Amino acid sequence: MRSSKPGSRSVQHLVSVAVACIVLTLTLVAASPICAFAWSWGTDSAELADRIAELLEVKPGAVVAEIGAGHGHMAIRMAEKVGPEGRLYATEIDPDDLKEIAKRAADAGLTNVTVVKATDTETGLKTLCCDAIFMTDVYHHFSDPIAIDKSMFAALNPGGRLFISDFYPTWIFLFWTTAAMRRNFGGHGVAEPLLVSQLTSVGFKMVEEIPDYPPKWPSGSYSVVLQKPAESTTTQDAPPR
Repeated sequence: MRSSKPGSRSVQHLVSVAVACIVLTLTLVAASPICAFAWSWGTDSAELADRIAELLEVKPGAVVAEIGAGHGHMAIRMAEKVGPEGRLYATEIDPDDLKEIAKRAADAGLTNVTVVKATDTETGLKTLCCDAIFMTDVYHHFSDPIAIDKSMFAALNPGGRLFISDFYPTWIFLFWTTAAMRRNFGGHGVAEPLLVSQLTSVGFKMVEEIPDYPPKWPSGSYSVVLQKPAESTTTQDAPPR
């Protein structure tokens, strides 16, 4: 019996490793109901919506924007919190997601949800239109984070707050890591110090850091709250766009 060639054994080993990584990834995702739901549909958590509203000091009548609203679950929850006198802007790049969000709002009987077409460099939000902005597991998808950071800064009213939850880069999502993620963040995810440094470089001030929240991913999740300084009376207080 002839033995296998070294090259053949190497290929078989690489295939085995790749299959093992895929199986482990799917196992980790399936092991957590919250993680599995987020993987398939995007964030939808009443508890998280309550916490975000509290941290952003959202009250009825407020104007809030969600960046990268996905399928619109959290946008609907926040729209209910600001009430009919308030406004929820749901931004997305994907036209299909924008249609889904609009339908979800209509099905919920909400008239205070406005979908906004975003781009890789613009949120699509008007200057000084929001009291608060939030996003969940979206920042690491930005292909031009500084441009988006400047756009968010311009959209917030002076004193307005920004909530972001994300997670550190992890090999778990190796097969879903884009070239932009590698270039901007070193992998699929974003380290908190890097995220904070980018946001503060355009004018935001740190308010609060919340480690391991929400306890969603097995890769070091965290949340941060930042604020546009109250003395920022015009967008010229931020670095030039």
